[in-house]
Amino acid sequence: MRTTQATTGVLLVFCAVFALTVGVATATAGGGNKTGQTCYKGHYVDYADPSTGKAFTTEAACTASLAHTGVLYPVSTGICFDRSWALIEDLNNGADGSATSGAPCATFVMGGGSLAGVQLTTSGTPISFSYTVNAFAVNFLAQNNNSDVCTADGCNASGGTGISSIFSPFKYSTSGGLDCSLRGGTVYRDAVVSWNFTTLGGHGMAITVSCVNGTHP
Repeated sequence: MRTTQATTGVLLVFCAVFALTVGVATATAGGGNKTGQTCYKGHYVDYADPSTGKAFTTEAACTASLAHTGVLYPVSTGICFDRSWALIEDLNNGADGSATSGAPCATFVMGGGSLAGVQLTTSGTPISFSYTVNAFAVNFLAQNNNSDVCTADGCNASGGTGISSIFSPFKYSTSGGLDCSLRGGTVYRDAVVSWNFTTLGGHGMAITVSCVNGTHP
């Protein structure tokens, strides 16, 4: 089983999971629509803007993108161009759990493939922040929580692990927060929460959020 993990930042580290089945597009086979329907007569809403992953909002934007790239991708592949997601090839069309995005991702989906991916949003500071994690096309979760709080007199560590099955429609969403602020004589504090998912294609994906503050005695 291949595990995909992404990290960012120094104090805030994450890897998120989100699994999605995207409908097969009806555009020209072999990589988008090059010579079929164009952006005219309102058809621009049928295509994904590669800069946002959402449907084009104007005919001009659609036409400009087509002129620049020479290809349009159906809006059903929009998640491939949404940079807030990390994606893997999860099922069908030769899926092997490898990371994918952009045009190769869209071509994979148009060929009948299904994706798994991750999305994590945060708000706050590296020391104290809220987070939201989303996942879909996942059927199993192992979650770990660990923290360490130290005063001049010593440290107190705590943690736990939970496992659960995820049932149809195989989606997961949770929100929470971590706070590593020092108060009440605390000289050091860290906290870590991780989500380890198994996708419908049997691949592994992991999300970790963490914070740390102070000097460990």
